[in-house]
Amino acid sequence: MIWKLVFQFLAAGIGTAAFAGLFHAPFSIYNRCFVIGGTGWILYYVLAEVFSVEVFLSTIAAAVFITFFARVSAVVRLMPVTAFLVPAVFPLIPGIKLYYTIFSLIEGEERAAAGYFRNAVAILIAIVFGILVAFEIPNKVFLAIGGKIHTLRRFRNAQIQK
Repeated sequence: MIWKLVFQFLAAGIGTAAFAGLFHAPFSIYNRCFVIGGTGWILYYVLAEVFSVEVFLSTIAAAVFITFFARVSAVVRLMPVTAFLVPAVFPLIPGIKLYYTIFSLIEGEERAAAGYFRNAVAILIAIVFGILVAFEIPNKVFLAIGGKIHTLRRFRNAQIQK
């Protein structure tokens, strides 16, 4: 089980970092995108597969997690949130559901296509809802977190220079 989680984390992280590269994000944030996207996917996977939480709720939880840490990273790195959020949410996108929707339409199975499409739209709504929930957290929280991290960084740099 642990190796499956490690593989899932690496696959989601690599996909996230590749997606960051596709959008020409600065190379210096690839590692943060890797960690945020991979960890968000692991949260989704553990909730949905291990604890059998509904996919909709698992997706909301993962989207809130990803958005929260994208906002923290944006404050710490003094960059826009979208630089972290757009690549990190990539593993949650229901691409296979959309593929099966089109495939079912081509095969003439309208009922199956409607079911796949309904599932894909529900997952997309869950992602949007999770992002909105995390953006309702006041910016002061993230500025306080970022300020503490900057203070720790300055303290560490002062210790290194001595």
